Amino acid sequence: MCLWGIDMAKVAEVAIGKVFGRLTVTSMYRSVIGSQTHWFCACDCSCGSKVPKVRLSKLGKFTKSCGCFREEMYERGGPAVTHGMSKSKTWNSWRGMVERTTNPSNIGYETYKKFKPDNRWLKFQNFLEDMGPAPEGMTLDRVDTTKPYSRENCRWATLETQNRNKKNNVWLVHKEHGRQILEDVCRMEGTNTGTIWYRVHKAGIPIELALPGWSYEIPTTAETI
Repeated sequence: MCLWGIDMAKVAEVAIGKVFGRLTVTSMYRSVIGSQTHWFCACDCSCGSKVPKVRLSKLGKFTKSCGCFREEMYERGGPAVTHGMSKSKTWNSWRGMVERTTNPSNIGYETYKKFKPDNRWLKFQNFLEDMGPAPEGMTLDRVDTTKPYSRENCRWATLETQNRNKKNNVWLVHKEHGRQILEDVCRMEGTNTGTIWYRVHKAGIPIELALPGWSYEIPTTAETI
C-alpha cells in the first residue's frame, strides 16, 4: 500500500525499538516538503546521545550512530589525522580493516571479526609505523588468509598478487613450468577457465587431458574447478 507516495510496507519495517547499528528507533514521523513526503525517525544512540532526526532511507545504510563511531575512529587515528592522512589510501586501508573486524554493523564483520588485529594496530600511527604509506597501485593484504591482521602477516600487494592469494585458487603443476594457478595456465595455453570448466565438468575429461602436461598440485576431484 502506498500513502502520500510512500511505500508503507517499507515504513512498517522500521518498528519502534528496532536497532540499527548503535541506534534504537524511538519514534517515526513524516514531513511534507513541497509535493514530497519524507519519513524520519528519532533514535537513541548506545553512547547515551539522542538523535532527533534521521532520514528513514539512510537509517542502517549510511547512518548507524549519532556520530560517535566516526569520532572514535578519528580518535584511534591519533596525531596522524592532523597531518592530512585522513583522506589518504593508507588511512582508508587501515580504517577498512578496523571497520570490518570491530564494527558489528559492517557487512563483512561476521567474516572478518576473527581476523581482528591486536590493540596496537587499532591506532593509526602504529599501523603507519609498521606498514609505511601504501605504495601506488597496492592495497592491504594478509599473507596467510587464515591468520589475523598483524605486522608479520600483512603486506602491501597488487590486485594480481592478492588474487593469487585466494583460498579457493586451483593450483596446477607442470614439470617445466612449475606451480601455477589455473587462470595463468589458461593464459599460457591460449584458452580460458570457462572452456576448461566445461571439459572437466560437462565432458568428464580429466584435467591431465583437458590441459596436457598439467596436473593438480594435490590430487582432487573435478569439483575443484
